[in-house]
Amino acid sequence: MRATRPQKLVVLALLAVGCAGGDVDPWAPGELLIEQIGLTGEAIGEAALVVGPDGTTVLIDVGNDAHVGRVLGALERHGDSAAVDWVLLTHYHADHIGGFDKLFEPSAANDGEPTGIRQKVLTRGSSTSMTAAPTARSARPSAAG
Repeated sequence: MRATRPQKLVVLALLAVGCAGGDVDPWAPGELLIEQIGLTGEAIGEAALVVGPDGTTVLIDVGNDAHVGRVLGALERHGDSAAVDWVLLTHYHADHIGGFDKLFEPSAANDGEPTGIRQKVLTRGSSTSMTAAPTARSARPSAAG
């Protein structure tokens, strides 16, 4: 049986969650959340958010620039709109990556407070990944916090 596109994305996201490293126990009890972010309206777009049992977040695609508010809303509902751990870009079409700059750089869409990336941006078909520049918002609060 051939895997569908959403199934492939989930597998890639789970791999990224499992690669979080550090002192994180990938088998810790908890829930796995996968939300296909509803990007409707006049402009098309695709994005999904995966939150692992340990709180590691993977944003798969970011939709286009008209969807930044919906992506931020999903991040707020499921943890932290200030930063994500990983961003996985499946391919370079505007409906999948068009909102990247408005989400991760200061813009009116994010009130001048860009979302940080704690780990890396992973791209399909690339043997390397982009490392995000650290921002004040990208630091994960400590447990003692």
